[in-house]
Amino acid sequence: MRQHNNVHTAEHRTARALQAMLERRFEQLRKAFLYDDGSREILDVKDRHWTELCLTAFPWREHPDFDTARWRSAQHRNAEHEVEMAAYRRSLLR
Repeated sequence: MRQHNNVHTAEHRTARALQAMLERRFEQLRKAFLYDDGSREILDVKDRHWTELCLTAFPWREHPDFDTARWRSAQHRNAEHEVEMAAYRRSLLR
């Protein structure tokens, strides 16, 4: 018989560790937005923290509920190029 919600299982410990790590990452990202002064330095900080969150979510990419549009790393800093890339990705869905 399988135990549910047992705090002593490896799965529960793994989930708690992941939750704690994600909370720290999100807090760092929130601070970068809170103190955003428009500088390149803050943009780099936001990109770095967001990319780290995306890498954390990456192992679940094969799950049917994985939102590939949401979990994209910050690869483009040129807004115009990002719009072009978004249009290209949408065209692939047709």
